[in-house]
This record gives sequence, structure tokens and C-alpha cells, in this order.
Amino acid sequence: MANKNVSAAPAETAESAPVAPVKAKEAAPAKYTTAELVAAAASVFPKTHRDIVAAALRMDGRGQYTKAEAQAIVTAFATRPIPSNTTKKEGK
Repeated sequence: MANKNVSAAPAETAESAPVAPVKAKEAAPAKYTTAELVAAAASVFPKTHRDIVAAALRMDGRGQYTKAEAQAIVTAFATRPIPSNTTKKEGK
């Protein structure tokens, strides 16, 4: 058999290959625990008592929240209607 000189097409090297621009990753919003948000309730939720913040976040049940998520949950909790007790007890 005879050796044939077969030249392959030149492969692109790392230097000559076109490079796509690298996009900077968008920073994910910071997540805070329920305890952290309750501790910072005065600054994160102005005019909302920390007990309301604690109750709202604990009722939601998740362990971590972004500030925006926590604010939406606390606002919805604080502004929900309170059912009234319309039944009268006899004898009082």
C-alpha cells in the first residue's frame, strides 16, 4: 500500500475562532430569611409592626424571600379584610 499525503482542512484555532461577546450575569436579588426580615421590620416595612411582618411571613410558609416578595406578602396580609362576628350571644 502506498502512503497518501492527505491534508485535512486547517482547523480553527482558539485564537482565530470567532468569539461571542460575554454577557455579564445579572445579579440575582438577595434573599432574606424570615428572622432577618422580622429583625429589620422597622426599616424594610415602615409603619408596619414587626408582629404583623412575622405573622404574614410565617403564614406564607417559605423560608426565604426577596424584599419585593416580602413586601407584597406583608401588604396583602395587613390589608386583608377582617371578618366581623355578627352573631350575638344570648344573655349578655
